[in-house]
Amino acid sequence: MLIMQAKPTRRNPQFNKSHRILFRRILASMILMLLFLFLPSSGTCEMAAMTDDELARVTGHGFSEFTLTNVDGVDIARIDLNLQASTYATMDSLKMGYWDNGGTGWDQNWLGVSIGSNETDMVLSGFVLQAEFTDIDNAAIRELKSITMGFQSATGTLSANFASLSELTVENASRDSSISDATYTFTGGPLMLHINVDGTNAGIWFDFGTATRD
Repeated sequence: MLIMQAKPTRRNPQFNKSHRILFRRILASMILMLLFLFLPSSGTCEMAAMTDDELARVTGHGFSEFTLTNVDGVDIARIDLNLQASTYATMDSLKMGYWDNGGTGWDQNWLGVSIGSNETDMVLSGFVLQAEFTDIDNAAIRELKSITMGFQSATGTLSANFASLSELTVENASRDSSISDATYTFTGGPLMLHINVDGTNAGIWFDFGTATRD
């Protein structure tokens, strides 16, 4: 289920045509990744007629915000979408980021993944996509440094056998291959995916925010 709610649109005057084209390409790629991660691979559905009251409540414009800022020489392009999604999805495995980081292995290697549960869906709201560049206005030397995508608020559970988990928080970055079977419980904190091209924490990381692990 995907619910869209209206929110006044604010445009940043620094966001020129070339910025929008570049960011749309990134947005399209990241939304495809998001759908792959959080939607089930198969399912069934049937069409149902909407009532007049339901149709009257449907809106689909003015729910986005685009910003472009510069912090310490880094250009940060960001889109916020006022979306809410409820899902229960399962995957046999999720693997991301196989490379040599002092030894070959996966940044993320999850088995028997369950997003939400039979009893309660995972509820995700406030979609964010952010890309960090250097020299964004110069196509010859422009470099993409990182991409962050996810939801500002998550409520529900995420369960898996975490054969490998790379977790990034404000205070710490850790790669752990000893968690095994675990359930993370989210109570309104963020759920974010970070793709860092280089730097101290290069690789693919998840930020589970304030979620607790059982």
